[in-house]
Amino acid sequence: MKTFGIVSNSPDVLKQIQEVAASVFNPKTTIYKTYCYQDTREIPGIIQDGCAEIEGWIFSGETPYAHAKPYLPKNMPAVSCILNGLEIFRYLLQSLALSKMHALRISIDLPEIASRDWITAMQEAGIPFDEVHIHYYDSMHVDQNIHTVVEFHHALWQAGKIERVLTSSTKVHQALERLHIPVIQMHGSTFTIRNALLKLKERRMHQHLIESEVALTRIETVNMEKLLLASSGPLQFQMQLLHLKEKILELCQNLHGSYLAEKDNGRFEIFASRGIIERNAGKIRETIEDIRLNLNIEVSAGIGFGYTAFDAQRNAWRALSYGRQQDPRQDVIAIDINGNIQENLGTEHPLTFTASLENPEILRRLESVGVGTRNYMRISAIAKKIGHGFTSSEIAQQMGVTDRNARRIIKNLLTAGLVICVGEESLSTRGRPTKKYRMNPDFQP
Repeated sequence: MKTFGIVSNSPDVLKQIQEVAASVFNPKTTIYKTYCYQDTREIPGIIQDGCAEIEGWIFSGETPYAHAKPYLPKNMPAVSCILNGLEIFRYLLQSLALSKMHALRISIDLPEIASRDWITAMQEAGIPFDEVHIHYYDSMHVDQNIHTVVEFHHALWQAGKIERVLTSSTKVHQALERLHIPVIQMHGSTFTIRNALLKLKERRMHQHLIESEVALTRIETVNMEKLLLASSGPLQFQMQLLHLKEKILELCQNLHGSYLAEKDNGRFEIFASRGIIERNAGKIRETIEDIRLNLNIEVSAGIGFGYTAFDAQRNAWRALSYGRQQDPRQDVIAIDINGNIQENLGTEHPLTFTASLENPEILRRLESVGVGTRNYMRISAIAKKIGHGFTSSEIAQQMGVTDRNARRIIKNLLTAGLVICVGEESLSTRGRPTKKYRMNPDFQP
């Protein structure tokens, strides 16, 4: 059985989405859990509590999805029922039909992320913006600013500039009704909801195909000669290898659906599906650390994903090679069929990036300052994950290099024009302010 979560602040919308879903997903193999929130600050808790059993999420609009997005697990299929251009016209026509003056004298409140669609729709319809009053709000703070939104509409109503309000907020709708101001609450129609559910179905199938890929985890001792020389004799050496194999077998026992193949000289290959490996990446990392600490054996793991066992094996070897080249050496690296590299697998902050780059201008600039493509792509991925201006120390921490090395790389990228300085960050202690940087938006990898 598949379990989907539906999130809205309206019981009627929850019921509507569930009814439409019955025509998209097989009701015999699909169940739904509905979550009706009163305040958007409840949404992170809903996601964190429900994700253990939920295989995909449906949100009634942009606002709940914006609050949920930072807490959704990686690769979790999720969609929101966003109003499309046709539905925007629907509400504009409805307002015009209800107008006593046969004029579009309305005010609208919208989340900022929906502003582009509304502006485009009004421009295409040739509607003058001076007849429509629009208030954009930050989706992340809508509940804290309800009073401001209500006052915006109320002031226009009292001034006689509008006949009706279109709102995307249940709380605003309720407040305006108490003030006896004509108001229409906008939400997705059956058409919009069905399109969102079809998109969820497609993403769920795509995710299922990814999770079904072959995964091979290759675990190798880093320096077998050192282990041999440290042993007092052949018996102790063989005992060490037996203890090592015991740890690997314990790992396989935890990776349900895996198969272990032992190679020579302390090398092992674990075959499983990609879904099993990604869900248990933390256990792989824990096993590596356990072997290092309790057996005093240096090992590393390379994980490869592919459509075939050969593809997965080749990518596992590439992952091991890549990990050894890093300073400091990376213990658990994964590479998928598209060449995407995943660092820090099994931690709270994994980093995924591609090592390939086709932009000739960026390649020319990187070559002129001696910065490798891989380092540039890593920094680009880190900058995107941080989401705001980054410092050299943040780059150093994420890349696992010294501050000095990070400053040198950023200085070279600054010289190449691929990074720009956007200001300084004041320090609470004495010392020079820390410079903040951004990737140059004129050069996209």
